[in-house]
Amino acid sequence: KRTCRTVKKMKDLAYRYYFDGWGCGQCIIKAADTKYALGLNGELIKAVSAAGNGFGYSGLCAAPAAVILLFGYMFDENTAKRLRIMFLNEFNMKYGSFNCCALQRTEGCENIIMYAADTADRMISAELRNQL
Repeated sequence: KRTCRTVKKMKDLAYRYYFDGWGCGQCIIKAADTKYALGLNGELIKAVSAAGNGFGYSGLCAAPAAVILLFGYMFDENTAKRLRIMFLNEFNMKYGSFNCCALQRTEGCENIIMYAADTADRMISAELRNQL
């Protein structure tokens, strides 16, 4: 009997990690590590914890920052830059801000995390298919 293994979506994984107590950016990195079997040793997840709460001064939201770091980890420099621009444009079109406090007030962290993870997942999957 054959069984089909369902690959979780990054947004579902990130949502679960968020409610397990991980920070916004950490959820994104952990979700990608789990879905794409990146084999991270935990150092990148640990490092991105410093980006929480808008880098500690209510500035840049850690979720998009983590996505950008993830692109840099997974792809060559030119690809990562192209994906970064695409991601930031989509994120800005949806929310109109990258500011942690402004986003928290209007959306809530879990929505931002799920959107960032889902958008990153879509872009990563497409890029990996294109590289085949």
